[in-house]
Amino acid sequence: MPGQLDNLGVTIRNAGLTYPVFISPTQINVFVPLAGNTAIGNPEVQLSTAGGEAVFATTDPFVVSASGSVSYFRFDPQNRKYLAAVTPGGEYLGPVALFGPGFATRPARAGEIVTYFITGPGLETDGGRQLNPAPVQIAANCPVIPQGITASTLYYGLISPGVYQCNVRLTDNAAPGEYPMIPVLATGPVSNVPVLGALGYLVVSR
Repeated sequence: MPGQLDNLGVTIRNAGLTYPVFISPTQINVFVPLAGNTAIGNPEVQLSTAGGEAVFATTDPFVVSASGSVSYFRFDPQNRKYLAAVTPGGEYLGPVALFGPGFATRPARAGEIVTYFITGPGLETDGGRQLNPAPVQIAANCPVIPQGITASTLYYGLISPGVYQCNVRLTDNAAPGEYPMIPVLATGPVSNVPVLGALGYLVVSR
């Protein structure tokens, strides 16, 4: 794979050279060629272009696994603290008035189905073939779950290139609160990744 895309190269501390696969004015997607599971924390990222180099520290810890580096989408208000989640009926889930009075949001409820979206779990294949970018269930469990609450995966699948959908049902006795979303590797939840101020939260009420 090429180490640069449109003259842009990306190096991540503790991970080394990466392979850019998408760039835009506000986003860079890279492939990280690591073997095994590695918790990187808040790494320094070096960008190299024809005009020079820049080094900056990321604000969001992430985990690189043998199958990818999982991240998930969050709502912009309040410094992107809350998971971008919806109900099957299209209601937006989060604190009340998260976007202000003109756009309705509400907490998730115990026993409710919650839908959210992730990216970066790795190249999913079926019999050695890359899956087509169409809705297809690829695994039994979503690799990102709320910590401290029981949530069963109803669907986890690829819905468009690089975007995966998770549908989970919260337990009927889920207590009200804010639950951090935690990546889950094959060995279990990633407990050594910092949570405070770093990961998105799912808000639950009765």
